[in-house]
Amino acid sequence: MIRKLVKYGVHYCAVEHADNDQFFFLKLKRKKKELVLSSKGEAVNFDELVSKIQGQKHLFLVVNNEQVLTKKVVNTHTTEERLVKVAFPNIALSDFYYKVYTNDQEAFVAISRKEYVNGIIADYERQKISVVDFSLGSLSLERLIDLIDSERIETSNAEVTSNALGIASIEKKTVAEKIYTINDLEVSNKHVLPLAGVIDYYAGGVGESRTQKQLQQEYIQKRFFNLGFKLVLGFLFVILLINFLIFSSYQSKDQRYSAELQVNEAKKKELTGLKDLVFRKRKLVESISSSSNSKVAWYFNEISASIPSSILLKNMAYQPVNGAIKENKRVRFKNKTIEISGVSIYDKDFTQWVATLEKKTWIDEVGIINYGRGKKTRSSFDLIITLNE
Repeated sequence: MIRKLVKYGVHYCAVEHADNDQFFFLKLKRKKKELVLSSKGEAVNFDELVSKIQGQKHLFLVVNNEQVLTKKVVNTHTTEERLVKVAFPNIALSDFYYKVYTNDQEAFVAISRKEYVNGIIADYERQKISVVDFSLGSLSLERLIDLIDSERIETSNAEVTSNALGIASIEKKTVAEKIYTINDLEVSNKHVLPLAGVIDYYAGGVGESRTQKQLQQEYIQKRFFNLGFKLVLGFLFVILLINFLIFSSYQSKDQRYSAELQVNEAKKKELTGLKDLVFRKRKLVESISSSSNSKVAWYFNEISASIPSSILLKNMAYQPVNGAIKENKRVRFKNKTIEISGVSIYDKDFTQWVATLEKKTWIDEVGIINYGRGKKTRSSFDLIITLNE
């Protein structure tokens, strides 16, 4: 959470470039571990939009206008590049950005020219606003399907139908304004896609293309450079202020000033020694974390490889926090434990999957905390895996 606070601050924003040169924006603020509405609105040109989101340093871009084409094809369970070629056989992939959403039966492919999307990103850069990620068409709506209790969800220019497998259809049409209540947030259909965008980068979603990953890296470098520069200036200012006060207070007392100077020198050496000690310990922790992360990644890969197609995971946590986190209290973790939550379409597949996990040599026990019916034919579940390594 602290890392996310340092990276993005408390304000999150997403902007949809919609049909007919319309712009819809949504700004949320993180408050007490939840997102609350800060502001929302629309604009009829880019300059008006910039004035309304003034002060925002980063945002999620949703390109959902005439420059985006979306097609539905049969999911052949192949690579995304091949699905794009099936949907649009005559395009040169090097000239287009694409977004692919798949379920067990179908695939939805959205494309837009790189030249157009890059131009939008450059426009924001000139306004000192970093685009940290982007989506195409209505496909980012997958983030909200489980949060909206309706099979039909309208965006600014389309009607999206969902079923037990996920998104079932996307139909471009003229829609009337409609209000949705999503996690206690009231938003209109004009702001549904921006909300999905905010959730995407608040939750740590990673772009699929090289350009999207590069946007993240460039923003992180810029963010930490600015923070580091401010910290250095603040540190230098404090040091100069302290030196000035010391010099002014003890200018007429040479002996005492000399004694205090020696004390300051000793403290400086002590601070240098402490900084060296902290640096060595940090390197040790990083080394241990690197090794641990490698093993955790192996556990997650093993679990992911065993999952049937009828089971969708929502969360996997390695050594989760044991109990609530309280201020000034030591944080305790559930050692050698992995918690998993998700939804299952078929009970039989779920039972077989649990049996498969129990046969893993590195798993000591698989406990089912919760298994109950959810939306439609899906059943939500919570598992806890005890490791024997």
